[in-house]
Amino acid sequence: MVEAERTGINIVTSPYQIHFTKSPKYFKPGMPFELMVITLLLDHAHCYSRISSRTVPIFLKDSITTWEVLAVSLSETKGICVADPYEITVMKDFFIDLCLPYSVVRNEQVEIRAILYNYREQQIKLSQGVDRYIFKFEIDKAPSDRGNLMIYLDKVSHREDECLQFKAHQFFEVGLIQPASVTVYDYYSIDDRCTKFYHPSKQSGLFNKICHGEVCRCAEESCFMQQKIDGPITLNKRMEEACKPGVDYGTDENPQGKTRQFISHTKCRESLRLERNKDYLIWGVSTDLWSRKAELSYIIGKDTWIEKWPNEDECQEPDFQRLCQEFLEFSEAMTMFGCPT
Repeated sequence: MVEAERTGINIVTSPYQIHFTKSPKYFKPGMPFELMVITLLLDHAHCYSRISSRTVPIFLKDSITTWEVLAVSLSETKGICVADPYEITVMKDFFIDLCLPYSVVRNEQVEIRAILYNYREQQIKLSQGVDRYIFKFEIDKAPSDRGNLMIYLDKVSHREDECLQFKAHQFFEVGLIQPASVTVYDYYSIDDRCTKFYHPSKQSGLFNKICHGEVCRCAEESCFMQQKIDGPITLNKRMEEACKPGVDYGTDENPQGKTRQFISHTKCRESLRLERNKDYLIWGVSTDLWSRKAELSYIIGKDTWIEKWPNEDECQEPDFQRLCQEFLEFSEAMTMFGCPT
């Protein structure tokens, strides 16, 4: 049975009773501790014949401490046996994280001072360093909505895996998060590259597909978003957008009164906000047409134009009268004249 107290450690065995006392050296006040206990085993011929140790987990708080342990053995037949003092030095490796009190400009020289105290009798070698895997980085915000993060590395191993972690913040809620491509290449040999796709929530970074028979289309292009037009959408602006290359020629003859199938990815439907029994002004590019036998299906994607067309009752309201008039003029102009050549 072992009973451990801060003032001493009692070990009771039969027929001996051994009491340990300890005195700390270089002790840091308030330091929690546990230590290694040395037990002396006695026999009938000698005061003690061997030393056995009992290891207790050490819990130190970034400190170095030396303990002096004195063992005293009491025996009914042999009397008292006092062992020589035994010193135990315990220590623990630790790391220091330094937080800068202000923001740092790229390539700025910053002096950081850290003071460490050594509680040992002799000097101890201190290893100091900073992990530097990234030489530098740049964030390239192209004219498009997609930005690129470029990380410069001194070298990339072709034998061992190397992991680079960074945080990405989502500023806007979107219906479909697309995978991001990661490309590794030599700065002086751009054509020699390797590209892999990653997705924040899916295991695979590959796009999902919509298939009908043996024909498949990518189903995870950018979702439809409300028209990003600076300023109000006027009649002339609608005419300009509807007559852009890829939209200007009609390819589906006599659609009036017939059912047409529109295809959208499941995760994009929330951003569409389409309602049953409502009218909409819709057009898209020819590359979003999916020909299936004698029918055409329309894929709703990032290049699709969708506007809600108010019904007759709504057009009587002051808020919709101007919009309804513009839709009427737009419909007549496209029906009678089409796009200007």
